[in-house]
Amino acid sequence: MRTISEPERRTLKAATDGAYVLSGGISRILDFTRVSTSQLSKYASFGEDNTDSFAPIDVAIEIDRAAKSPTITKEMAALLGYELVPVGIRSGVAASPVPISEKDAMRIMKEGMDVSQAIIEALTDNRIDAAERKNIGKEARELMRVMDDLVRRLEAGA
Repeated sequence: MRTISEPERRTLKAATDGAYVLSGGISRILDFTRVSTSQLSKYASFGEDNTDSFAPIDVAIEIDRAAKSPTITKEMAALLGYELVPVGIRSGVAASPVPISEKDAMRIMKEGMDVSQAIIEALTDNRIDAAERKNIGKEARELMRVMDDLVRRLEAGA
């Protein structure tokens, strides 16, 4: 009997879709994987026909690499009760963290403005459609990636 629940399967599929978005879309990662476009689509699909279709571990790694973020891997770790920690950080000790600078503030402001702009543009007709939701999610994930990097470096003593 499987122990992975329906909500957990949906979370993994959402993480897969999020990684696709961060990568710039399925077409941008196709050359890095050993599977077809249709198979990649199934890995993120919530449809009944694809309920049990998930990215194999080597494909998940390629997708996360293309996303420049361990989106799928992080979700898998969370489902197992673990938290991913970047290499070099052990017990609060980091290997040569990059110092925090004005550039970080500018990156955060830019990504935050991209999220704001996506929301404002989506609401011009007083409703948010699927494509607009996807765009807002993409921009929010990019902001989260920048914020995660900042927090990681702060905790490492940058």
